Amino acid sequence: MFQTEIIKSIQSIASVPLTHFILIINELGTHEIIFIILVIIIFGADFKKGVFISNIVIWNYFAIELIKDYFALPRPADVDAGVKLIGSENASLSRVESFPVRGFFEKLPGEIVDQCRSVKNYPYGFPSGHTCSTVVLWGSTSILFQKRWIIAVTIALILMMPFSRLYLGKHFLIDVLGGLAAGAVIITFVFTMILKGEKKEKILSQAKMQIKVGKDQIFQLIYLLAVPCMVLIITRSDFAAQILGINLGFLLIGIQSYPDDCGKLPQRMGRIAIALLVFFATDYLVQQLLQYFTVRELRALKLAKTMLSFFIMIWGTTKLCLWFGFYKTGNSIRGCPANS
Repeated sequence: MFQTEIIKSIQSIASVPLTHFILIINELGTHEIIFIILVIIIFGADFKKGVFISNIVIWNYFAIELIKDYFALPRPADVDAGVKLIGSENASLSRVESFPVRGFFEKLPGEIVDQCRSVKNYPYGFPSGHTCSTVVLWGSTSILFQKRWIIAVTIALILMMPFSRLYLGKHFLIDVLGGLAAGAVIITFVFTMILKGEKKEKILSQAKMQIKVGKDQIFQLIYLLAVPCMVLIITRSDFAAQILGINLGFLLIGIQSYPDDCGKLPQRMGRIAIALLVFFATDYLVQQLLQYFTVRELRALKLAKTMLSFFIMIWGTTKLCLWFGFYKTGNSIRGCPANS
């Protein structure tokens, strides 16, 4: 599964129109585009489900980062001169002209792996983050929203994303298969072990949820705040800071009542636009303040900036949208009208 002949065969059908299409598919798996999709879900579709999906996706990022660092395997274009980096301006490492892997289950030679591991901040290949994140994002969205068009998009992207990564020369076959497997394991774990029975009904339901003191809420606080806080302290991961910021804003809003997701298209688009504006404005302003008051950028300050940006996006956007009338208020709803 480390053979490069498969990749070269796929790249042999390359054309300008196909490359443009593949690059569009590939962009749908980037952190930036997935972030925008999550904002659209949270503020344009369903607040509670969007926050839940965001948690799954960001924890997925954290897990993939750990797995990549553990296996520390190279990418095909960095070990075989015959593999092209289509659509990329990044230069590859010094590569071998005659790739030594011939058998389908044959492993990469140790000297090739060691060469890539010796490069500082090398972007390891296994498993494919694009592929795994696509499975997690769209799989979770399909399960929670249960819409036919979302299921169709999910199936299409799960099939096309691995192909795009092979076509662009970014991954071996084992990388994309590993991404599919990792995504499937994460989805299965979340929706069979964590979210089941009454917990699933609460997420799927449009009923209002309000934070009160109780056994379920104590467990919720541990999961939403204590776990990411502990991971943040131990690993100093940006992903843990993002989760902590999102969940803190989510819980503070829930002290009163979560917003009514109903609204016509202009209202939903307004909420999305405000969220993006709030996030990028907060991120920029905090960055400028840090540069003004500190001589050098400390890791702790960068993590604090990340957490604050995501917290204000969730909490601040909701407050602004309520103020502008983009959200309805009330403690219970029975479902959005068909024309909303």
